[in-house]
Amino acid sequence: MTVACTPVDSFDQGIREFRSCIRSRMPFTFIAYRSLIPDIDDDWYYLAQKVAWFVFVVFNFVEFAGKFSPILFAFPFVPMILDTVWVGAQYIGSPRRMDISQGWFRSIQIIGFAVFTALGVSLLFQKVRPW
Repeated sequence: MTVACTPVDSFDQGIREFRSCIRSRMPFTFIAYRSLIPDIDDDWYYLAQKVAWFVFVVFNFVEFAGKFSPILFAFPFVPMILDTVWVGAQYIGSPRRMDISQGWFRSIQIIGFAVFTALGVSLLFQKVRPW
């Protein structure tokens, strides 16, 4: 068995291919959920923590959205919707390239960060509010 064929090297290569596939085919989802996509240096404990935290946040978000507005259920899927539009435009062969400026990406990140922070604070106050 050579060094390049060890199970660890095979696992690392699989992670690299998975990340590059998600990054090239679903760029908005990669940006939004990249902390959940395993990296080569991530161990199983760290990955389990990330997934558990994500499930906890989603569970609380679903509970929160159920109380206020069913439209909020679509919010976690916004990056996937943007990816669908992006892939669809490439598949159709849109005459205009789907390039997005750095300003738009920064705006999307700032808005997403602000919205998730506001949701986190409101969920926290919802949990600690006395009944």
